Amino acid sequence: MNRNRRVWTLWLFVSLLTATSLCGQNSTSISCPSQAAVGSSVSCSMSLSLGTSVTIDSLTFGVTVTPANGGPALTTGQLTFSASVSGAFVSTGGSNNAIAAVWSGLTPPLSGNTTLGSIGFSLPASAAGGQTYTAAISGSSASLGATSVSLSIGSPATISIPPQAQTITFGPISDQVFGTAPFLVSATASSGLPVSFNSQTPSVCTISGATVTLVSVGTCTIQSTQGGNTQWAPATPANRTFQVTPPTCTFSATPTTVPQVPFSGGSTVFTVSASPSGCSGGSWTAV
Repeated sequence: MNRNRRVWTLWLFVSLLTATSLCGQNSTSISCPSQAAVGSSVSCSMSLSLGTSVTIDSLTFGVTVTPANGGPALTTGQLTFSASVSGAFVSTGGSNNAIAAVWSGLTPPLSGNTTLGSIGFSLPASAAGGQTYTAAISGSSASLGATSVSLSIGSPATISIPPQAQTITFGPISDQVFGTAPFLVSATASSGLPVSFNSQTPSVCTISGATVTLVSVGTCTIQSTQGGNTQWAPATPANRTFQVTPPTCTFSATPTTVPQVPFSGGSTVFTVSASPSGCSGGSWTAV
């Protein structure tokens, strides 16, 4: 008698465990691309999964699409649903970011794994890189006749807008004569973000901020960069190269008579000044 009771108890436990497992397999889920560009169309797949021997003839689900990180809201008529299972009644309700679908009295009933259709919408053109949109099932229910079938809801799907590409406009720099005073350079990024500069040839030229200082004769290369942010990807650096040429030097000599002892006539010292800057001056003495 006790043995039969133990067998019956074990059978009941296994049956309950199996029933719980099958119930947990009944679910609706949504799947979206992980990334999409500004202004592009997005298609998210809606799926139904039913446990073994489970069938339904009525089904309802709702989906909402919510922006985050400052993303602009969807506009009127954005959300659509293209059904893969015929007989769906689709309603956008009173909200721009919500949609619902209802099937009633399906023949034959649904079973197993089924693709219900796809939710479609376009990311606003005014959106920017780094912003996101989350598509979430807001509710689902199913039944077979008058019997309700429990459905779990899958995790929300997030669509991220990747950082947008940007370019740098950096005009040519004309050749410079060594000795020329420090001068400014300028460049702009299509993102509107500030551009930074560095010297690739510090033995010939240096740069602080946007001011170039010539160090020696040779080839100077200045690089412009823009590192990007959450909305903009780093720009490809733009280099500009120019030559630092030797100056053309002219000299003027200013004589100065220096008395020499014991000679009464003295000697003349010529102080030499160089022009332009970058030339070397000096002095020499004529006896």
